[in-house]
Amino acid sequence: MAERILALLPRRSFKLNREMLLVSDTEKISFSVRAVVCNWEDGKMVESLTVLTEEDVSQMHAGDLKWAPGLISNDMTPEKFRETLEVALAAREK
Repeated sequence: MAERILALLPRRSFKLNREMLLVSDTEKISFSVRAVVCNWEDGKMVESLTVLTEEDVSQMHAGDLKWAPGLISNDMTPEKFRETLEVALAAREK
């Protein structure tokens, strides 16, 4: 399914990492175990992540997904890099 999701995203270089998640199939949400542990130690809450099913992905089209703000790759143009930094800063200020 990862290949289908990547095909929906704009092309760019990336590194795929594995991460352990706590998942609720009935609620279609998950939590990053790493984020829960790190934030628990700091007394902070962690936001849930939406789980995409194979059915969800099969109904998506190019442009339905986008890279998260603040993700940087080594093939970005200077303009795209600047725009990415501005989006990430704006998201942090909210």
